[in-house]
Order: sequence, then C-alpha cells, then structure tokens
Amino acid sequence: MGTKSKSVKITLVIPVFNEEQSIPHLLNHINKFVQSEKKYEFDLIFIDDGSTDESIKMIIKYAPITTKVLKLDRNRGHQFALSAGLREADGDWIVTMDADLQHPLETVSEMLRIFSSSDYEVIQTFQEFRTKGTFMKRILSTLFWSLIRIGREKIRQKNVGDFRIMRNSLVERLNNYSDPKVIRFLIPILSNNILYLPFVADHRIAGTPKYSYGKMFQLALDGYLQISSRPLKSIAKIGLVSLILTTSYAVYVAWNYFNHRALPGWTSLVLITVFFGSLNLIAASLVGEYVARLYEKNSVIKNPYKILEIKA
Repeated sequence: MGTKSKSVKITLVIPVFNEEQSIPHLLNHINKFVQSEKKYEFDLIFIDDGSTDESIKMIIKYAPITTKVLKLDRNRGHQFALSAGLREADGDWIVTMDADLQHPLETVSEMLRIFSSSDYEVIQTFQEFRTKGTFMKRILSTLFWSLIRIGREKIRQKNVGDFRIMRNSLVERLNNYSDPKVIRFLIPILSNNILYLPFVADHRIAGTPKYSYGKMFQLALDGYLQISSRPLKSIAKIGLVSLILTTSYAVYVAWNYFNHRALPGWTSLVLITVFFGSLNLIAASLVGEYVARLYEKNSVIKNPYKILEIKA
C-alpha cells in the first residue's frame, strides 16, 4: 500500500495592536478559508504588540485552529512584531498579513495556487492603485517610494506592504538579520525569485488605522538606513565640500585681517567654528560607517516575549 504524502503546512503570521473589534471577524473569515483549503495544514501565529484592549482574549475565545500567541513586553512596532512571528513560524510556507481584514483571504488562496505550481520563493503583493488612507498619506507614500528606488535596482516594485507568502528557506535567511528590520526592503536583496502580485485592499471592517505620520516616518527611516549607506556617504561628501569651502573662506578672511578690514576677534571665531564644524561632519560620518558595519556583523537577536499556545 502506498503512503499518504505529507500535506504542506501553512503558517499565518499576523501582528496585532488593539484590534479587539476586528479579531472575531478575522477569525471567522480564517475558519471559512481553512475549510475551503482542506488539502493544506494550517496554524496561526498572532503577535500582540503591547495591546491595551482585549485583543488576546478575543483570540483565545475565537481561535478556530491551532494558534500561538506571542505577547511582547511592550509596544515595539509592527516590523519588530512581524519579525518575532517569523522566528516562531515553522510552516513550509509562511503568509504574513494584517489583522484588519484589508488583506483579503481570497488573495491568499490565489497565492497558494501559484506557489503549488511554481518555484517562486516569495509572492509579494502590491497595491497598483492606492485608494486607502488620507490624501496626504498617499502623497507621502508616493514620494517615499520614488526616493527609496533611486540607485536601488533590486527594488523594482513600489507600493508593497507586508501581505505576502514565503517559503521557509527565505524566512530562515530573514531570521539571520537583527532587529529592527523592514522586511519589505530586505526581501528583494535576499531573493531574485519573486513574483509581484497586484491586489485591491478591502475596507477596514472595524477599529481605526494604527499608522500615524510619526510611525510612517520611522518606518521609512529604518527601511532606508537598513538597505543603504548613502546617507553616511552623503554626509561625508558634504563635510569634505564644507572643508574645502572653509579653507577658501579662511584665505579670504585672513587677507581681510592682514589688510585691517576685519573686526578684532571676529576672524578667529569664524575660522574655529566653521573649520571644526566641517571636521565634525566628516568624523561623525566615518564613525557611523564603522558602527553600522559592526552592528550588522555582531548584533545579537533578542526576543522579549512570552508564548501562549491555543489548541483548537
């Protein structure tokens, strides 16, 4: 008699921050989704990112399948929570998505079908037309993606988020990076075998968006510094140009001084200020270069969370 082939295990990784109103609806949708995809084995990982509401109680109450809850010690941000969940994920294929139901499970079914008949390492979704969020957020997002793609040939697609499916081999490589990391920018660097899939985001069914302008700026800054040392190099160049201009200006100031056209004391004050200001820019950029390389090489991964397991 032939042996039954082992089914592919799918792990859904979902960060949560104050989503008690959305979770019952989400878990109901997941239950229907799991029932429609019976050829796969599923489990859930929720990462509670310091919620102050009843999010965990809602997960425990309504979880339809085997579920693991990671409770972070405090609010550490969406990307940190997502990274923690990926370290605990042991599925053959891992899906990352949000808890607000804007990432449709119908698209997850489509990604599963594509994955099962291809060798892509990741299917990364993107919004072809951004219709959600305020007008200002859409403008800032467009501006950011225009800047992030300059000189980064590997980042070919804009408007990507954290709705994707990955093979375990890629997740293992992602887990080698220290936190904080912005996963959407690391994936194109770690893999060339990517399919970009457009999708239309659903409307948030309950609750309110959690990304403020401040969090958006921090995400953009973390992502850019993570994949590029250009800011440090730019500062070094600015410092060098400033030093050249300072030296030229110093000659001019000295000429005025010896021709009795400058106020006493003013010359030395200007020279000292601009000269050492330029040197400080160069020195800070050089120190930053070394610190960045040491951080990438020797940073230690720590996971400040406790694990709650729910057997459904």
